Amino acid sequence: VSVVEPTGSETHVVARTEAEEIVAVLRERHSLSPGQPIFLSPDPDQIHLFDVETGYRLN
Repeated sequence: VSVVEPTGSETHVVARTEAEEIVAVLRERHSLSPGQPIFLSPDPDQIHLFDVETGYRLN
């Protein structure tokens, strides 16, 4: 976990893998801290992918 931002009913999390940065919006509040390892198991129907160059949604 790089960044944790509670926003009322959601928690925005920025995490890094060896190759990528992932931004996740969790629909509940979570007690996460920068530096903490996490395991994400997203629902494929709820994933939104964006083009890095244009910012356009891919799916």
